Amino acid sequence: MSYDAMFCPIRAEITRIHEWHEEKKLEKLRQLHTLKIELKKEWYFLTVNPRPDITLTEFMKTIEKALKKRWINYYIMVIEQRGESEAELGKGFHTHIIFNKGIKHCKVIIEMSNTFKKMCDTSNYHLFNLKSIGEEEKKRKVEYILGEKADVEKHLKQQMDIIFRERNKLKSYYILEE
Repeated sequence: MSYDAMFCPIRAEITRIHEWHEEKKLEKLRQLHTLKIELKKEWYFLTVNPRPDITLTEFMKTIEKALKKRWINYYIMVIEQRGESEAELGKGFHTHIIFNKGIKHCKVIIEMSNTFKKMCDTSNYHLFNLKSIGEEEKKRKVEYILGEKADVEKHLKQQMDIIFRERNKLKSYYILEE
């Protein structure tokens, strides 16, 4: 029996298994498409909560460094805080940033984690939360960071955000579109 004749049935079986998996994958993609689930996620939503000992100036410099990465050609960013009174103003300041994908997902995680590692524990998703999002989710997130929050309890914080930004000479939002 020749070498090719011996392995021919094995190759045929491998091909059959491969085709079966490809068909299952296509079936799943069709199902997701029917359910209107976005498969392409070309955007990121990043929330960073710095440690209490980090100054606003230090935090802003780090955000600027992150947003100057050459692969970022779109972002919208806000600075918020959690204070609900004059005494608490500025307490728990943090950022929300929406930006384009630009490079591979794993590289985005590494680059952003390395940029903010001196600001917070980037392994704690409560402090550093980076999510890959699609176009529809991006629209919702833009509304979330720029519009009035759906949660009525956050409305006072949003009013305090305005005062905080004015006192610290911050814009209500920062944007780069190319």
